Amino acid sequence: MNVPLARAGAPASMWWVLGLAVATSAIPIFIPDPHGEAGLWRFFPLVLTAGLLALGVMLPRRLAYALEPDALVVSHMTGQTRLPLNGMTVWRTAGHLGLKMGGTGLPGYYTGNYLFHADGLKNVLAASSATRGGVIVQANAKAYFLTPADPEAFVAELAQRGAVIKEN
Repeated sequence: MNVPLARAGAPASMWWVLGLAVATSAIPIFIPDPHGEAGLWRFFPLVLTAGLLALGVMLPRRLAYALEPDALVVSHMTGQTRLPLNGMTVWRTAGHLGLKMGGTGLPGYYTGNYLFHADGLKNVLAASSATRGGVIVQANAKAYFLTPADPEAFVAELAQRGAVIKEN
């Protein structure tokens, strides 16, 4: 059973940073060449930035959650993580992802290790489409921050399959 993701979201500051990166990478195009040669090297920063942004647009499509009879499978760009339902604890959280300690942080695609100062946790492994409105899943002695489209239904489905619901 596939679980739909929450609508992609990102802080406004992230969009400003991405826009500034594109604008900055276009600057070499307008710098005059002292030798009068128009080299293609001028376009390299802009092409590189556009390629990275295109990759960033493709990444959110790689993020998915699927419920199998005995596990929750989280798919991301670099593979899959299987979280067994046996021994899993799950709850809704009002916390949000903090500083990225390692991984990817693009609008609509947050994976890796993030600081998380809520619910008694110091950090989480994120596999989410937004930085807020998530669900914490503890399995294999690790805490995961996920953002399903309908968190209540997701938590209820996991509980029905044997996960323990933690009350905040």
